[in-house]
Amino acid sequence: MPIYASLLFSHSLYLAYTLCHEFADSVVAAATLDFLNVNKNKLLISIPNLLPQFFPLLLKLIAWNGEKLEKAFLKVFPGLVSPGSFLPLFPSLVDLPFVVVALEKVERSSGSLIGSNIASIQKSAAPEMLLALMDEAYTGSTIGDGGGDSESDESNTIDVSDPLFLEILKDENDGLAECHWTSPGVAAVLQAATNSTQSDRLKQILNITPRLLDVYFTIALRDANNSLICALIPILMARNSTLFPEKNYMYEVLRRRLLEFMLASF
Repeated sequence: MPIYASLLFSHSLYLAYTLCHEFADSVVAAATLDFLNVNKNKLLISIPNLLPQFFPLLLKLIAWNGEKLEKAFLKVFPGLVSPGSFLPLFPSLVDLPFVVVALEKVERSSGSLIGSNIASIQKSAAPEMLLALMDEAYTGSTIGDGGGDSESDESNTIDVSDPLFLEILKDENDGLAECHWTSPGVAAVLQAATNSTQSDRLKQILNITPRLLDVYFTIALRDANNSLICALIPILMARNSTLFPEKNYMYEVLRRRLLEFMLASF
């Protein structure tokens, strides 16, 4: 038991306090995936809940670093799936393009993400800074933007506790979010995503995500019990209208992956 506790503490400490600051560093990201792949079997046996607990942080790692780490990440990915992560993992996967959009806009507002704990932004002692970052992430306005009428400014204000922003950029698995897509910020996010020029990083994650879903659905059909499958179906149906608004991505995810999985699951 002491050995297990020591392993759990040391690896959790790395993921929680090191990788959360360094996921954007490509060298750290690659080394992390190499370590997880070499020690995957030991970790799954000794501390099986470690990767499922921190899957949002590991998804940020692949979202930011893209296709150059895809092969290594795909080897790690099955370890992220467990009974406790199975349901919340699906929306986090289909939201990966939104993660890229949010992270890129935060980077443009606050500088390099390397060494920055994105999740700690919400705990900042300067809520006006958080508000500015969230406005940037949602609407494309910059921190320095001023002027405009008060009605326009008020309509673009995102509450500092907005659940959509906090859910997209979280580091740990805290269960299935309760309808975070009903957040007041969702329309602004979808509009900003539609109007944004696609960066190379965004183009890459639009290609990577369907391949991750292939692995996820393969694991679901092979390993998930009937109760989890039945719980997943309404989540799939609910997300049909809130996928990232890019035509090919919506086709690859909705028409191919989601519909094929629902047909195969019955």
